[in-house]
Amino acid sequence: MKKILALLLATFLLAGLLTGCGGSGPTTSPTPAPTAPPTETPATPEEPEELADEPNEPDPTPEQSPTEPARTWTVEELGATIVAAGEFWNAWWYWTDPFEPGHIAWDNLPDHLAERGFARLLPASGFGDLDDIRDYLSQYFTASWIDAELSGEFSSFIAYNGNLYMQAARMGTSRPDWATAEHTLVEQDGNRVVIETTVLAAAWHMAAYVELEPWEEEYRFTFINGRIDSIQIL
Repeated sequence: MKKILALLLATFLLAGLLTGCGGSGPTTSPTPAPTAPPTETPATPEEPEELADEPNEPDPTPEQSPTEPARTWTVEELGATIVAAGEFWNAWWYWTDPFEPGHIAWDNLPDHLAERGFARLLPASGFGDLDDIRDYLSQYFTASWIDAELSGEFSSFIAYNGNLYMQAARMGTSRPDWATAEHTLVEQDGNRVVIETTVLAAAWHMAAYVELEPWEEEYRFTFINGRIDSIQIL
């Protein structure tokens, strides 16, 4: 009997405890719905950092060489060129130095050259062919002046059949005495320079026969890059 009473008492106590806690038994919290894992956004590649503006280099021009600054030529330099060039042509005219008679052959000449007053210039003169003459003149004259002088029927020098011929006919024209030359700078524009030269002249080849008084002649020389490009008698 005591066991039955104890069992009933325990039952009432348990019921009271349940009523005091909220009524109708234990409550179960709803289980939250599983959430999908966050979708990872693919990483956007980083934009390359902007480089500082650099000056654009011009495309190279084929076969373009830098322009050389114009050189300032002195009257003394250009005057020395005038005198040296003039002395070469006086030596040619008077058959002296490389053109002395021992360096010239007057026989076995082609008829068409002999008729025009040419004689053969021997290698002993120091000039073996027309290129040797051209190279020598290039010390004093521009290529265009040399081309004009060494071309045409009445050129001072002609190459024919492997030999070099020079114009040997002479007439009584005056020749300058370049040792008396005086030079004046007239114009300088970049690499172009104009020099006026006063020099004594006479028909020197006739001096042994006639008493001659020299006279003054004036020349205008136009230089390009220190070389004579044109000659004008004033």
